[in-house]
Amino acid sequence: MGMEAPDGNIRFETLTDGTAVRFAHWPASTRRRGRVVICHGRTEFIEKYSEVTGELRARGFDVWSMDWRGQGGSGRSLVNSQKGHIDRFETYIDDLEWFIEMIGASGDGNTVLIGHSMGGHIALRAVLEGRVAADRVILTAPMIDLPMTGLSRAAVAWLCRLMTRTGFGSRYVVSQGDYDLGRVRFDGAYVRRYRRDPRSRAGGGTRGCVTDVAERSGDRE
Repeated sequence: MGMEAPDGNIRFETLTDGTAVRFAHWPASTRRRGRVVICHGRTEFIEKYSEVTGELRARGFDVWSMDWRGQGGSGRSLVNSQKGHIDRFETYIDDLEWFIEMIGASGDGNTVLIGHSMGGHIALRAVLEGRVAADRVILTAPMIDLPMTGLSRAAVAWLCRLMTRTGFGSRYVVSQGDYDLGRVRFDGAYVRRYRRDPRSRAGGGTRGCVTDVAERSGDRE
């Protein structure tokens, strides 16, 4: 499948706050066993999981996938589309809850959540907080904490919160910036995708985004 996804399986919905979100659905290609909802990591998008989608479909699972707001083909809240920004992580959980409800009881079988990195954080919190029901949850490298050097998590949260409250929440965190194509760590298919579709690119996180992550990461130990 490479980095492509059939356009006919992708569509948009507008949420109550006016944000357009892009999502996709593929039916199982063999006898159906259930459905899988893929929760992407930060900077990722539907097409990046095309190989995984093919493997899951071949094993009897319908696959549902959504670009989180602020990345992939979904709507942005900032002019610079590369900034990883969110007002609060509860917004992501709201979006996942909406997505699961929209999918509904789409046939018989188990519902499995697969969450990677930031998507693992969102999926885990959504389940633990009773916002989303799933029969199985599979997490890979879930973002349950942030790597800190020199400063404590509380200190980083305080500094970013101060910056946010004084009007600098939409600015990049120190040392972060737009995506550098020269540092792409994937094979040629990824490089071609990033060059062809600028909206696939995502830079670093903003101070507003890091504030919420720092305050909430590690609180489910």
